[in-house]
Amino acid sequence: VNFILNRQTNNKQNDSSKYLRNFIELYVEESRIRKTKKNTEVKSRTIQHYQTTLNKIIAFEEFKNKKLKLIDIDLKFHRDFVNYLEKTHCLNPNTVGGYIDDVKLFCTSADRRGYSIKKDYLLQEFYSPFNKTKDIYFDEETNKTIQKYMKMLASETGKSFMIDKNVPPHLTIAAFETRDEIKA
Repeated sequence: VNFILNRQTNNKQNDSSKYLRNFIELYVEESRIRKTKKNTEVKSRTIQHYQTTLNKIIAFEEFKNKKLKLIDIDLKFHRDFVNYLEKTHCLNPNTVGGYIDDVKLFCTSADRRGYSIKKDYLLQEFYSPFNKTKDIYFDEETNKTIQKYMKMLASETGKSFMIDKNVPPHLTIAAFETRDEIKA
């Protein structure tokens, strides 16, 4: 009896209420026509990220040789999926965190539809990994100094693109290198 109740049926609505992959496929499909809270279309990059998350889930299922059900999404899944993404795909914590954020979104949506799903995705332990990034901006005094040299260089060479387009100093510093101002 359990085998009959838990098998995939090829009925899109029925399968999406049981299986994670099928649910995400339906969610992606619906996202193409769904409106946001601000009554705008879901951005194509957002849909692309959902699709990439789906691809990672499919690869994970193949790795585990198991089709995941919505009810399987628990702390053990979280631990195994994070480990799989970090070790097998060599992804950094911020990227892994983006995929976990999507999984949590999918779980919330499935839960709201009344599908059987564990509430582990709500726990603090079902976290989205991240690492703090280092900003490469200069302080105001350094910005002014670089802008002064940018203006001098533009005046000498007649090449004022960076000044005209307001390119930030932290980006312009990599645009040229010289130890001799005449060669600049």
